[in-house]
Amino acid sequence: MKQIIRLLILVLVLFAFINNSFAQSVDRATIPEQNNSKMQWWKDAKFGMFIHWGVYSIPGRGEWLMYQEHIPFSEYASLADRFNPQEYNPKEWVAKAKEAGMKYIILTTRHHDGFCLFDSKVSDFTAPKTAAGRDLIAEFASACHASGMCMGFYYSLQDWHFPGVLPQGCPVSPLTMKLLVEQAHAQVRELLSNYGVVDILWFDGLTTRVKDKVYLLIQRWPGSTVPFAWCGSKVKSACLLANGQYARIEQKGDRVWLHDLPQYPPDPFLSVIELTFDGEPRASEPAYR
Repeated sequence: MKQIIRLLILVLVLFAFINNSFAQSVDRATIPEQNNSKMQWWKDAKFGMFIHWGVYSIPGRGEWLMYQEHIPFSEYASLADRFNPQEYNPKEWVAKAKEAGMKYIILTTRHHDGFCLFDSKVSDFTAPKTAAGRDLIAEFASACHASGMCMGFYYSLQDWHFPGVLPQGCPVSPLTMKLLVEQAHAQVRELLSNYGVVDILWFDGLTTRVKDKVYLLIQRWPGSTVPFAWCGSKVKSACLLANGQYARIEQKGDRVWLHDLPQYPPDPFLSVIELTFDGEPRASEPAYR
C-alpha cells in the first residue's frame, strides 16, 4: 500500500497465537464444555491480524505516545484535526488477510487516548466528529462482513483524557471510575449494536480494583504457583473466579506467591484471581512505574 497507509497502520500479525504447546496444555485443563465449544473456532483459527490504528499513527511513535512523552491532552487532541485518511481501504486489508490465510482481523476501535474510530454519542473525540468526518469502523465492519472474515473489536476501558487517571496504574477516584464505567457501557453497547456480528471483543487498559479487592488478570498462566510483587498490603484471600478455588498464600514483604492452583488455566485465554486485602490495597514503596 502507499506510504500514507504504511505510516498510519501498525499491524501486529498474531501467527499461531494459540500454538501447539499451549493448545495441548488447554486440552489437559478442566474447561466447561459449553465454553470449550464456543471457543473452538478461535483455537482452530490460530492465524489472524491485529491492527493498531488511530491519531497516534500520524507521528508514528506508537499508541502510548501521549503517556510516554507526557503530552497534555489539549495538545495531543490536535492530532485529530489532521487525522483524515483519504486512502483508507479496509476491503484491501481484508483481501490481503484472506490471501495470507488469516481467519480473523481485530481493529482498535478506541485506545487509551480515548479517540474513537467509530461514531459515539457519548464522546466528541471521534473520527466522525473531527477531520475524518466519517465512521471508520462502519467501513471496516462492512468489508469484513462482505468477505466472510471474522471480525474483532479492541476496546480500551481506560481513557487518558479523564481527570485523575494518570499516571497509569494509580488509584482512580470513585467519581472518575463511575464516569469511565458509564462511558464503557455506552460505547460497548454501541459497538455491539451498530456493526453486525462481532466475533471477538478484546478489552484492555484499566486497573481492576473495588474497595478492598483487586482483580488480577493473568494472560499467561505460569502453573500451580502464581507470583507477583510490589504489594504493600497483606493479602487475606485469593480466589480463582473460573472455578471458585482458593489459593494458599505465601507473602514475604511486598512479594506474594499464590500456591496450590491448577497446573493449567481453567480459562484458557484470560484467568482472573480475586485478591482480598486486609484494608486498602496499596503498592509498596517506591511504587514501580
